[in-house]
Amino acid sequence: MDVYQTSNGGVFLYVTTADQDPMDPTNWLIPGNCVTVQPPSLEENQLARWDGTGWLVEDVPVEKETPTLSVDNRTEEDFVRFERDMRLGWCDWTMMPDTDDTHREAWLAYRQALRDVTSQPGFPDNIVWPKQPYKTPLSVERHLTWEE
Repeated sequence: MDVYQTSNGGVFLYVTTADQDPMDPTNWLIPGNCVTVQPPSLEENQLARWDGTGWLVEDVPVEKETPTLSVDNRTEEDFVRFERDMRLGWCDWTMMPDTDDTHREAWLAYRQALRDVTSQPGFPDNIVWPKQPYKTPLSVERHLTWEE
């Protein structure tokens, strides 16, 4: 026996087959979200939706195009500021109250130098990144420079 599979929202998906109940040959095992009423013929831009008692014919919803962010809209300044912000974030741990403050002043100076990158005469095309006060595992991983 043919049955008509719908989505959870009642939209017709495809035709499938119900199995006969092996315990009762007069009964059919209808899969979930299936109906026994055949959907109407549809145009290319239409869909059929089961409303619980019958089929409704609807136009296929037109999906709005999602605007995508393009790298082309960004300037060199945007990229440099992003890199600066990442470098600041990578050393945020140095400002935590439970961090050894032996090098606190050096880290404060480094962080201020990062903030001042946008004030360098060659910004954004020709900048010099400040060096971290000392080598850390993250500075090695991120290929940053440090004072030797």
